[in-house]
Amino acid sequence: MRQLALLIALFPALAGAGEGGATPRGKRTPRPKATHLTVAAASLDVGGAKVPLDPGVPLAVGAMAAKGKVRVTVLGAVVLSGTLEVQAIGKVVRADSELRALDGQGRLGTARAGAGLRTPPGRKAPAGMVAVASVGPVILEALLPADALAAEPRELVIHEDWNARTEKAAELFATAQLKAPALARLEPGARLVLLEHKGEVAHVRTQGALAVEGWTLAANVGDKQATDLDKPAERIKPSHEVFVDAPLYAAGEGKRSLGVVRGGTLVQAEKLLVGDPAARAKVKILGPVKATGYMKLADLRKLEESVWSEEGR
Repeated sequence: MRQLALLIALFPALAGAGEGGATPRGKRTPRPKATHLTVAAASLDVGGAKVPLDPGVPLAVGAMAAKGKVRVTVLGAVVLSGTLEVQAIGKVVRADSELRALDGQGRLGTARAGAGLRTPPGRKAPAGMVAVASVGPVILEALLPADALAAEPRELVIHEDWNARTEKAAELFATAQLKAPALARLEPGARLVLLEHKGEVAHVRTQGALAVEGWTLAANVGDKQATDLDKPAERIKPSHEVFVDAPLYAAGEGKRSLGVVRGGTLVQAEKLLVGDPAARAKVKILGPVKATGYMKLADLRKLEESVWSEEGR
């Protein structure tokens, strides 16, 4: 008993450690929630280091601007803060939704589930609607229901195959007389469903994220070629897994941190700095955030061939 009293005198926190003691009231710092995502391939500037981002990367964005760059935080497997062009920032369509003209009167087409669209700040829209702008190859501005957009990545759902494409830049009109204004502008290589030819004009529907039906000059339209098939994505084999949340450094000496890599992220270790007392490796992050930097070997776990193989994926 005398020993217990002595321990309590030396360590007062032990007095409440038994039954009826105070419950710890610590709180975890909440992770930021995504407000937007990338709708086009872009490059994040992290203190001078350029990090390529694929479309569909979740972002926490503070104040948006009409043009230029804004400060963002990249969320997900890799957490980085830097500046990004506003033209690459937007939201994604939850489910197939009707696109309407900016005056709210006419129907332009359909935005497919998973389509990424910009939401330009300062654009006026009727109550319950939001102004959106596409990023190509079908270029238009339109209105969507505000609740049709989300900030979570979604797979693009395409409902039909295509059989034609634009040979050059073109405009799409509501009627065969090609009377202005145009419904949309089409970049070269835009994928189309050819519906009919009528003299010097063609009736088409765009295929992909946006389905817009209209008319254009037949000279603008060419057949689908065998070389138009999508190229398979490059597959980089990971060598390590990040064991726990750990910093990603800009250089091998580990003086400047670029951000944090979440535990469970797969990386490819390219170079081991065996002479460094902290034993760091140069790594490539695999996934939509294509960051390259240095991590401590203690934060990495080597993958066995039996765990990761081309046949066993």
